[in-house]
Amino acid sequence: MLETLVHLRAAQIMDYFTLLSIEVPNDQVQKANMEEIPDNWADEEAPPELAAYGDAWCFTKASIALQVPSALSPVENNYLLNPEHPAFFELTQKSKAIPFQFDSRLKPDRK
Repeated sequence: MLETLVHLRAAQIMDYFTLLSIEVPNDQVQKANMEEIPDNWADEEAPPELAAYGDAWCFTKASIALQVPSALSPVENNYLLNPEHPAFFELTQKSKAIPFQFDSRLKPDRK
């Protein structure tokens, strides 16, 4: 949620987000190789090499998910899903929507 909030440009869309629960088999989760990622990967303006790393992972179709560290919280990870992977659509069709609404205290225009 932090990653979403930090990149959100239009607060009015905060009421339209949905959480999805997607189960990915452990053997289909690859960890990002931090030695291949630029040192400034967590900068506010992400370096182009970071997108190139993600694109390369995506096109190899080596895994359905890529575990990457959160740029905002050093104790959390994010998981990127690979739409190029052959099992992607089968996996996402089994997803479950979770009722969700951002807490009003997170909205910049709260009253």
